[in-house]
Amino acid sequence: MTCLMKSVFIILVCILVVASTAFADGSRRGNCSASVEAELDRLNVNRSNIASISISRRTRTQGENEVTDGYDAWVRFKSCKGALIVQMRTSCRVRGSYSRGECRVDGVKHW
Repeated sequence: MTCLMKSVFIILVCILVVASTAFADGSRRGNCSASVEAELDRLNVNRSNIASISISRRTRTQGENEVTDGYDAWVRFKSCKGALIVQMRTSCRVRGSYSRGECRVDGVKHW
């Protein structure tokens, strides 16, 4: 293999690794939706009062790398400014929930 071919090969491998990591992260967030729904059921949250739900990746720095530490679902309501935050592990298992802003949910700590 020539030096140019090796360089192209290395670049292609890097692109595939980055793309597969992004896909895995995106699909994991999709899988976390079931955990969020189960937590909303457990808390008896009225679905008609939900304005939006967004799931984001929570990261931390380990050396020079950014590592996924888990996921947070932000549940925004029509009736208040603020949110219910559902914290999940990388496996999407719920670690806990809390509310922010004007929103209050029975059985959940407010910060």
